[in-house]
Amino acid sequence: MVEISVVQAADTLTVERKIIQAQSPVQKFRSQMWANPALKYYLQDFSLSSMALNATLDNRGKATLAEEGDEKNVFGVQAESFVRLSDHVRVFGAAGYNDEHIKNVLWNETSDFNIIYPYVTADSIGGDMDGEEYSFMGGYARTLGKWIIGASLDYRAAIYYRQKDPRPKNVISDLHATIGVSRALTDAYYLGLALHARRYDQKSEITYMSDLGSTSVYHMLGMAMNYARFAGSQFSSNYKGKGVGLSIDLMPQRRNGVSASVKADHFEFIKQLISINYAPIAEVDENSIALELAWLQPKKAFIYGVKLVALGKFRTGTENIFGDPTGNVYPIISSLKQYSNNLLEATLSGILADDAEKCKMTWSVLPFAGIRWEKTKYINPQRYMEWATLKAGVQSNTTFKMKHALLTTGFTADYHANLKAEKLLTGLDIQSSVGKNLLNSYAYQSDSFAHVSLSCRYDYLLAGNKTAFASINWEHGVYKEYGATNQWMASVGIAF
Repeated sequence: MVEISVVQAADTLTVERKIIQAQSPVQKFRSQMWANPALKYYLQDFSLSSMALNATLDNRGKATLAEEGDEKNVFGVQAESFVRLSDHVRVFGAAGYNDEHIKNVLWNETSDFNIIYPYVTADSIGGDMDGEEYSFMGGYARTLGKWIIGASLDYRAAIYYRQKDPRPKNVISDLHATIGVSRALTDAYYLGLALHARRYDQKSEITYMSDLGSTSVYHMLGMAMNYARFAGSQFSSNYKGKGVGLSIDLMPQRRNGVSASVKADHFEFIKQLISINYAPIAEVDENSIALELAWLQPKKAFIYGVKLVALGKFRTGTENIFGDPTGNVYPIISSLKQYSNNLLEATLSGILADDAEKCKMTWSVLPFAGIRWEKTKYINPQRYMEWATLKAGVQSNTTFKMKHALLTTGFTADYHANLKAEKLLTGLDIQSSVGKNLLNSYAYQSDSFAHVSLSCRYDYLLAGNKTAFASINWEHGVYKEYGATNQWMASVGIAF
């Protein structure tokens, strides 16, 4: 009977066997528990590193949020490594650099929209954005008697800007830190516990160089609302965020059987207007919980399993009301919880795969189905948008082992069907630019669509137990009302 286990003395493996094992969908079937660096000690029992040049061309057409642009081109370099230093120590890390160009960003002059929404600084002109992003992650795990201890640090720094009016410059710093422990709970299971912390900062400044002067700048509050008192010439804002989380994981020692992972997070930030003594005009609190339950079982030459992934996010937004200023200090006289965004999502997936130790070919099939519900609400004036979507699809992967090469192919097809779409937009001017943008956002996010992706990676074996590889991936979406999307991703590099 096949056992899904970490191979001992695995650093004697050839690089192609390491790549097959590391990229195996069976290996990736469980994913959430690896956020605990102490459990990541068990991810694999061999060293494997890679360096690659990457390019992504993503054209969304009309099927996008205007605040995120309709086309994104990214060119970068990425290095990743997992090293078995000894029988007791594992280290892992990654470093990367991306050069980005985002086209046609509208009603958003800040960056990281998915983090700071809905409190972006915006105008009706917008334009293309350029950016540079640097990232670094490092982690360490080791045994201490019956315990495993681990720690990891993940840091991202970025700058985004435009070279014509309006000219935003957004400087971002995002730091995640995790410490974790694990130990054998029984002869069959490990128990892991991890604490997560986060620090987020973004400073955004807008300048104008045209002789015609500046245009109006708005501080958005969600659902096409803006803070009218500070509309106009408040061009500088600051976002200060922090977060904390806890995860508990149960992992089978030989990877067979049931695993469970629960992660709860709290994230909050404030938006400040720099030019009026950093007045905190808006605040966000977000609580989230993520669950992953998985079961894997070998039978003869096959491995099969099932997995449930569930996610809940609950975000509230508070607007601070200010009295008359004394000097340049604005006293807070009231706070109103006006905005909320709630999300619930669940996906059930299965896997059927052959034994990854076969010599010539390995394959896997992963069917999945799920449901997603989201509701965004603003209290006064009363506005809300709500939609629910049902999805179903299948993913397959095949790896061919040749004399001097590996060929890995992948295919995914899925359909997302709208089940419910409702809205109430009291007082919205549907002829205004911001009103049209909100209606487009609602129509796009509640639209049904089909999605397909094709991928191919070729590894050529080199001397010294290394490979040179090239990969390409194409993703295509067809929306019922909002047209087609296309994304191309290509990469060339080495693995060793």
